[in-house]
Amino acid sequence: MAILAQRLSSRIERGATRVVVHPSRIKIYTGNGNLKQVFPSGRLKHTFDASHGVRSQADYMELLGAFYAVMGTPYDGLLWRDWADYIATAANTTVTDLGGGSYQLARVYSFGGVDFVRNITRPVNDGTLAVQDAGGSALTATVDYSGGTFTVASGTPATWSGYFDVPVTFTDNEWRARLEVSTQNLHLVNESI
Repeated sequence: MAILAQRLSSRIERGATRVVVHPSRIKIYTGNGNLKQVFPSGRLKHTFDASHGVRSQADYMELLGAFYAVMGTPYDGLLWRDWADYIATAANTTVTDLGGGSYQLARVYSFGGVDFVRNITRPVNDGTLAVQDAGGSALTATVDYSGGTFTVASGTPATWSGYFDVPVTFTDNEWRARLEVSTQNLHLVNESI
């Protein structure tokens, strides 16, 4: 997936509505009323409705420009900061050993003693990313910021800290908006984006 390494303005991202869904979850109720869940395939899908963050003509034009860039060029998407979940700390991360000295950055979501591990593929290259061993000591890491993988010079990595973005694309193949005009203001109203 060729991602344009550019984020939208934080004012657009912060106003977005966030939805996380499992695309193939099936709930089966047994004869005695017990619930059994089946997850045939797929992984959790994150969507963001950016239309709520559009507050000005400049915001509208920025989002429209992003749509044209993704739909009319070789790029498949762009970067997005999920302001509800973008900070990686030693307490909420882990790394996955990929073999051959390579590791994958991952975010851990915990509840009731159960952990869900989500690979992070777009860490932010702003100089804050740090990899630590199990004792909390910093390790020297060489990071691939376009895939979230890394190698270390020595030691065994266990956690990491820094910031991360999410690669996103537009869910629809069309752009819908309407123009509302009053004597006081020009309003561009987006459908869900």
